[in-house]
Amino acid sequence: MKSRQAFALLPVSTARMKLNLFIRVVASLAILGVCEAVNIELVTVGNDGNPARGSGFGAGQGHVDYEYHIGKYEVTFDQYLEFLNSVDPTGANTLGLWHVNNWHLGQNDTSDFGYEIARDLNRPEGQKYYLHRDRGDRALKNVDLHDAARFVNWLHNGQGNGDTETGSYTMASFPQGALSRNPGWKYAIPTVNEWFKAAYHGNDGVTGNYYDYATASNEAPSGTTINADNGNHNFVANVEVAGAASAYGAFHMAGNVREWAENSTARGAVYYFSGGPIDGRADRFYNYGWNSESYEIGFRVVASSVPVPTPDITVEQPAGTALVDGATANFGEVVQNTSHSLSFTIRNDGDTDLTGISPAFSGPAAAEYALTTAPAGSLAPGKMTSLILTFTPVQGGSSEATLQLTSNDPNESPFTVELRAAVVSLNDDADGDGMGDHAEFLLADLGFDWQLAQPQLVETYYRHAPTAGLISENQIESLRAESLAIRREESTGKFVLKLDWKHSADLLGFSDLPVNAGQISVNAEGDLELRIEGESRTRFFLVEIKRGD
Repeated sequence: MKSRQAFALLPVSTARMKLNLFIRVVASLAILGVCEAVNIELVTVGNDGNPARGSGFGAGQGHVDYEYHIGKYEVTFDQYLEFLNSVDPTGANTLGLWHVNNWHLGQNDTSDFGYEIARDLNRPEGQKYYLHRDRGDRALKNVDLHDAARFVNWLHNGQGNGDTETGSYTMASFPQGALSRNPGWKYAIPTVNEWFKAAYHGNDGVTGNYYDYATASNEAPSGTTINADNGNHNFVANVEVAGAASAYGAFHMAGNVREWAENSTARGAVYYFSGGPIDGRADRFYNYGWNSESYEIGFRVVASSVPVPTPDITVEQPAGTALVDGATANFGEVVQNTSHSLSFTIRNDGDTDLTGISPAFSGPAAAEYALTTAPAGSLAPGKMTSLILTFTPVQGGSSEATLQLTSNDPNESPFTVELRAAVVSLNDDADGDGMGDHAEFLLADLGFDWQLAQPQLVETYYRHAPTAGLISENQIESLRAESLAIRREESTGKFVLKLDWKHSADLLGFSDLPVNAGQISVNAEGDLELRIEGESRTRFFLVEIKRGD
């Protein structure tokens, strides 16, 4: 199974013309072979180049020169759990992403202070971490700044088994916590200005207008609006609450957990949280060390851009084994004029419909291929279909053709699979050693190789087989029965030649090979002809010549 990233957009129209974007990212658990969805909803923050807040709380903050996208909600326990099991399937916790003293005090713990994720090393790989209470949709907490940075690196690198140490941040460069984004970053922890603008700016153009509260209002919100548990540290699930969104559509930027920000400000606080108390004022910043793991601390993400949803074709052969574009599927050794099938699975690992799926064959042996089962013409995200082709070679030797799968995949159309086979001729002696290809193919257990000249082995076989009473299928025509001296039957005065035919697959045992009158004829020269066809299992013939009594 490959690890890919898929996206789906869900635009939402509001009174403030907010654009609500939904990203669905597929994380592959390679060890278990299953896929789980991490869903991060983003809202777009535009009005590029807006002035910072001029006075009052947060003065000097909020100026951002570029468009960006910020999490509609904070990162949840479910999302972080998927991250843990993906990057640490054995539960070794080498990077300290799971904090044993903070996450879970015991299976029966019922406190409100964030002990949600437990670890059990006896569980299967990829499932070592689990939720011990049904609160996976609530805002994550008990993470330090570097945990958050590694999470966004994982997003940047496509999730699944994506790297946590490089990407948006190079972790080795920041041993003491301070963070700086790399060029080309895709996901990050919000800067103070990004966070402040998304929470308080009026979303009314390139203005310096800011609300007093992160609920698009100058009136203080109620505790039940922005923190359903009224400060008891259980915090609310990631759901829309009427009156709780900022002007850009981000929820819980007032109340719920305090949130990490990437950088410091002139106030001198090196590591920031935003949100927090139920009054939600933006001047409530807290100066914690980067490695603090408080039950009040969580984070949300920002993205530099929202990828366009695309289809993504995956071709498997056999089922469960993904091929790369241009891979080879080999039939191996096959016999001329016999049919052979090969099955492929086609899956859409993208986040929009895969359409226009159309197979075709090209190459020297293209005419020898046919579709037994045609694939579906389109696939919804996550769906799959089968393609079965049949190969009937008519020429001996090396066979080459190409299967081409066209679709609307922007990167892999056509997706090609090279089809190869070594075809055993029924009539030729390709290696020129004196024995036909098919005979050598059938005698492979005795050391014959139809693609390798073995004149000494062939000569040995022909020299000794007749003395043992063995005649190969190719040697039937060399039988010369007239060389025998046959006595006349005294009772009838006639000469009688009796041939008793037997066949074998392994030389260990022979059985009778019946002959009927339809197989016997007299040719134009007056010669008696006996035509015998060996069964599919026949590899050797034994003929016993009996004189009449």
